[in-house]
Amino acid sequence: MLFLQVSNCNGLRDIDCKYRQSSRLAKDFKMPSYSQLSRLNKNKSVDIFSYIFEELLGKAEKEIKSPINMKNFHDIKIIDSSMICIGKGLAPNLYYQEKDSAVRISTLLSYGTKLPTKITIVPAKIGERTCIDNYVSDKKSIYLFDKGYSKYSWYDEMTTKQIRFITRQHSNTGTEEYIKVQIPE
Repeated sequence: MLFLQVSNCNGLRDIDCKYRQSSRLAKDFKMPSYSQLSRLNKNKSVDIFSYIFEELLGKAEKEIKSPINMKNFHDIKIIDSSMICIGKGLAPNLYYQEKDSAVRISTLLSYGTKLPTKITIVPAKIGERTCIDNYVSDKKSIYLFDKGYSKYSWYDEMTTKQIRFITRQHSNTGTEEYIKVQIPE
């Protein structure tokens, strides 16, 4: 499956075609027909694909160094999410609204390496902010996200932990400026 993903296959017939074109792959692996692939993968745990992704990402992060090298921070991390609609008949357990089912894909991307650091896929009914609970922890990075993630208690928590972030605010948001004063001893 990993070879097929990396080969940019666009469908089951494409998978079959690319497999047949690779004599080395055909020699080393017995591939089921494209009509059986969907059925065979139906019961596979997503954990195996998650593990493979995390292992490959770890190796890529060691190889690709960020060109960002500032005195006060070492990377910019971008958080965003997208909804992918699926026909309700195909995924009734992911029902979102009216005729659609959907999933939400949230991504934490390193601007420096251009690699995703974390990816979460959940039913679309789960809110954007809830999907990224474990995304923000590095005090040496600056996090960038849009106003869809507004939760003021979360902003306070990040500020208390000295985590830096940039976001757009709603037009009716009130703000306060804190001035750090040092008292001489």
